[in-house]
Amino acid sequence: TERDGQIVSLNQAVAERDGQIVSLNQVVAERDGQIVSLNHAVYDKDVHINNLGQALTERDGQIDSLSQALVERDGQIVSLNQGVAERDGQIVSLNQGVAERDGQIVSLNQAVTERDGQIVSLNQAVAERDGQIVSLNQAMSERDGQIASLNQAVTERDAAVALIKMIKSSASWRLTRPLRFAARLARYGLTSEDRQRLTQALRQRYHRLPLPAPVKRLVSFAYHKMVGKTVRALRRSALRASQFHPPEINSAPIPDNLPDYIFWGVIDWHFRHQRPQQLALALANTGRRVFYISPNFIDDEREGFEVEALDAVGLLFQVKLFVKGAPVIYSSAPGVESVSQLRASIGEVLSWANCKQLISLVQHPFWHDVASVLPNSRLVYDCMDHHDGFGNNAESLLQLEKSLLNEAVLTITTSTWLDEAVAPHAIQRALIRNAGDYDHFASVPDSVYRDPQGRRIIGYYGAIAEWFDLDLVEAVAKRHPECCVLLIGSDTVNAKSRLGKLANVTFTGEVPYSKLPHYLYSFDVCLLPFKVIPLTLATNPVKAYEYLSSGKPVVAVDLPEMAQFDGLVYAAGDRERFLDAVDRVLAHPEPKELILRRKVFAQGQTWKHRTETLIQHAESSAHEPKVSVIVVTYNNLEFTRACLASLDEHSQCENLEIIVVDNASSDGSKDFLQTWAATGANRKLILNDDNRGFAAANNQGMDVATGDFLVLLNNDTYVTPGWVRTLVNHLQRDKTLGLIGPVTNNIGNEAKIDIQYADMGEMLAKSAAYTRRHIAQLHPLRTAAFFCVMMRRQTFERVGPLDEAFGRGFFEDDDYCRRVEQLGLRVVCAEDVFIHHQLSASFDKLKQQDRQKLFEDNKKIYEAKWGAWVPHTYKDTVP
Repeated sequence: TERDGQIVSLNQAVAERDGQIVSLNQVVAERDGQIVSLNHAVYDKDVHINNLGQALTERDGQIDSLSQALVERDGQIVSLNQGVAERDGQIVSLNQGVAERDGQIVSLNQAVTERDGQIVSLNQAVAERDGQIVSLNQAMSERDGQIASLNQAVTERDAAVALIKMIKSSASWRLTRPLRFAARLARYGLTSEDRQRLTQALRQRYHRLPLPAPVKRLVSFAYHKMVGKTVRALRRSALRASQFHPPEINSAPIPDNLPDYIFWGVIDWHFRHQRPQQLALALANTGRRVFYISPNFIDDEREGFEVEALDAVGLLFQVKLFVKGAPVIYSSAPGVESVSQLRASIGEVLSWANCKQLISLVQHPFWHDVASVLPNSRLVYDCMDHHDGFGNNAESLLQLEKSLLNEAVLTITTSTWLDEAVAPHAIQRALIRNAGDYDHFASVPDSVYRDPQGRRIIGYYGAIAEWFDLDLVEAVAKRHPECCVLLIGSDTVNAKSRLGKLANVTFTGEVPYSKLPHYLYSFDVCLLPFKVIPLTLATNPVKAYEYLSSGKPVVAVDLPEMAQFDGLVYAAGDRERFLDAVDRVLAHPEPKELILRRKVFAQGQTWKHRTETLIQHAESSAHEPKVSVIVVTYNNLEFTRACLASLDEHSQCENLEIIVVDNASSDGSKDFLQTWAATGANRKLILNDDNRGFAAANNQGMDVATGDFLVLLNNDTYVTPGWVRTLVNHLQRDKTLGLIGPVTNNIGNEAKIDIQYADMGEMLAKSAAYTRRHIAQLHPLRTAAFFCVMMRRQTFERVGPLDEAFGRGFFEDDDYCRRVEQLGLRVVCAEDVFIHHQLSASFDKLKQQDRQKLFEDNKKIYEAKWGAWVPHTYKDTVP
């Protein structure tokens, strides 16, 4: 029994041991997992140890490099010690210089003694002047006697004037006045000022006449149709004898999508072949016409020009404009009369060449007041130089340059220094450096200059002017007496009087551009020895590209633009380094790889490359303002077709938005307009269910317009080439303008001009002739007729929408002009923009009785706001 109890106990113990064994097996399994994890961890640590070993190897390499660098630094310390020794030598030289200065002080003391003698002489001269003053006092007494005599003569003249006034007040004098006026007009003609004064006087007298309104309108019509024509005929007859006739030289026709370039030159075409001529030639090679305006004028009182063809295909011309007195462009800004004549003369050029769209590229500030106002043009300033760095520039020219920077749509600079200088002022700018004519300079010419004494040549070609470092060139010549220092170019600082004394310096004077390779390929070293002054800091030297085209070594003063040559030029920061660079070039032949690199670089820096960049920037419309044109239509489908077609054909504005608002037309206009709107991304259409009237429909259009400039245009108009940009340019130039409109053939105010044509083709020709002869001319309008007006968006936001109280039309334009005037803004007519107008095409469909009632009702609305309405008048006629 005890054994059975023990067996039970043992069985229980066995069961407990079995449980423990199971638990231990689980623990063993967990330990196995931990062992696996530890193995992975050991592997990761082994990898990390390997990485650390590699890093240690790399650090050993770095330690070796640092050890080498330390050795190099020790060498540099040795060199610096040598430099210190050299500086000690310079100190000795400076002490010698101080001794020389002591000698100069002695000389100056002697000069002071001489000045004391001059002061004694001046005191004697003062005593002589005192004697002259006594003589002048006597002369003044004599003049007083002459004045008394003149006073007596004036009294006699007053009596004669009184007699003349009595004669002029007689009835016979008044009766014969028209005959005398006609005789004077036929003999001498009238100036524009005379005509303006005459017109103003006639208008004043006419307004004072106690005549009813219908009679006044009849008199105005009669004068305009009969007397006005007679006066203009007499004027044309008087001017015909001296009229300018364009030269018989043909220019090539140019595609409508390409602009003409007007180069406002800084030098005459034949003076020296530089950036202006290179760009002009490269542009002409792209098929664009280029008119290079010479700074050399023709002294002539007429409005005209002389032209010289510069190529065989009619794409490149030099033009010399007529201007009285032929002013010099480098000394001061042009006067008012010169600007007026220059504008008229360039207008003759545009008429002769039939220019349509222009890039007006200015290369000297003198031209600003003429170049900035050309019709349908983009103003581009090619800022080639730091003009403030020239000592002879007048303040007036510097002010014109500021205006150029503020107004030009694009300012081109030739260097990083210039680009940073104009950045705060320019609207948009592009860095277009100078370049080289690679083909002209890359090949060895048949004939190469040789020094008569067989010496090696250290050469320079270019202007020898105030920026040319004579001291540096003298040091080069003295350092290398065995070499010829050959200086080619116009010497405007009399350098020859100084350097010509050195036996190894040779001056050739100016040589033709075509001959430059003949000399260049004789150079063993090419020099750019400029002073470091603001003018040269802004310079990107053309000759560097030309030197490099030959592969020749170039030693230059270290100006900012030298950085772009990336080691191809030896740029020296001071005189000693400059001389050392010349020494090294003469002492050691250069590797062929370096010579080849220079030529490859120059081959990619040609005027063709620069011109491609110029075209890309100058002809881009990316930065042009957006213009929204609102056209309100009500029937007259054929007029609408013609108007919209002319907008597409003649606006020449890529950033143009056209919004048509139709007032429930019933003649098929709706279907046409829906098709029209679907065929252009810049077209918007609003279809009204009823006739909301002129004011309300225009307001609808302006509400959805997104342009910077807004145009209200009737559908019975036909626009002419470049009208948009010319009007925009006027508003951008003159911030006092609120509303501007064009001249036209048919309107009831001063915007109407005397012009006749049989069809739209003839209209385009005759209107172009008129506008080109009235460049930049504006005349004030009391009321601009809203058949075509343009305003800035800011003006619209300040004035607000048209007053819809005027319903279908009449007086909404008068009302809007009064509101613009309240803001202190002007309403004007642009004489250099013409738009054909059919006149009142929609109102003509109204019955006369309904039309008159609408007129009278709206007149009452207007007069309730502004007082008595002043009827519109005609230009140059009795109103």
